[in-house]
Amino acid sequence: FKFVIFIINSFHFFFFYLFFFFYLFLLSFYCFNYFFFCFIFFSIPSNILLFF
Repeated sequence: FKFVIFIINSFHFFFFYLFFFFYLFLLSFYCFNYFFFCFIFFSIPSNILLFF
């Protein structure tokens, strides 16, 4: 049972880092094109990081 929890935690971190790099990519893309999106994107991580 502990092994299953370990796998879930590993995938949890994997998806978190995957999302994090994808988020940085979107952040750099939208910041150069639409400065308004910067404020939206910077307000999102504070909410998402609460789940991690």
